[in-house]
Amino acid sequence: MPTEAPASTLAPSADVGDPILLFLDRAILRERRMEALWKRASRGPFPEELRETLRFESYEDREHARILRRHRGTYVRALGLLRRAPGSRASKVGRTLSAASAFGEALSLKAASRAEYTGMWRLIEDRFLRKFVQVLAGAEDRSLPALLEAARPYGIRPRAPSAERAEQLQPVLPLLLASNAPLVSSVA
Repeated sequence: MPTEAPASTLAPSADVGDPILLFLDRAILRERRMEALWKRASRGPFPEELRETLRFESYEDREHARILRRHRGTYVRALGLLRRAPGSRASKVGRTLSAASAFGEALSLKAASRAEYTGMWRLIEDRFLRKFVQVLAGAEDRSLPALLEAARPYGIRPRAPSAERAEQLQPVLPLLLASNAPLVSSVA
């Protein structure tokens, strides 16, 4: 029978106050949300080539979230905490958003991710996580202009998520810069 961890080790990232952990939690949620949005958008009335591109974006974001969850697990274990990563499943957007709305929201989240990854990778001490975040920034940099161009003929522009969803998914970097919290975190 598995033993239950002490309550002190089961703390959410916001309670821990570690900026890297907060960054990882938000990045995982954003990647999983984008996965679901791209998947929903790929079911829209678009040409097959664009639909294939959207399916690839969905797959790519699922893999990004999976790797970020692994980095987060390593980081949490080094801190001595026992807490599962958020966003183990993609959120359901199939019945609530049209394909065009999902496409627009995914573009908005991709732009936010691109900005955050570009700003955060210099602040991370762990070399493996730093390199992966740098790769993510490059991937978002390469794909965003092409996706914006593909959306333009349909009148689709980046669209902000709902207020409560936006609060969950907002980038961490501006919050850290505003709070004067220590930006570089290392684990012994």
